[in-house]
Amino acid sequence: MDNYKFAYLFSSHAELIEFSALQNLDDFGYFKYNNQIPFFYQDGSLAYASVAEKLAQATTVKQEKLDLFDNLIIEVFLDEALYIKLLPNEHLYRVESLRIVPTPV
Repeated sequence: MDNYKFAYLFSSHAELIEFSALQNLDDFGYFKYNNQIPFFYQDGSLAYASVAEKLAQATTVKQEKLDLFDNLIIEVFLDEALYIKLLPNEHLYRVESLRIVPTPV
């Protein structure tokens, strides 16, 4: 399974402060469904059962890059407003883009 690093788009300064406090909690994590991170719409309805499902769409544009150590990173800017749930509060946070760090084989 690849590792994802999400870039968030906050709707307010208060949401940014809430997120900053949340990520420092010991039980911070991603909500998972069937051991996958799902994407949601703003209203909380399920958009995609997994990040991989969204990334597999033909319309999803991926840009390959190398990091400072020449490791491959794939960057994806989302073409629609999608959210993930973060734990422990299960609030939705909008994802603007993500980086895929392939798992070494």
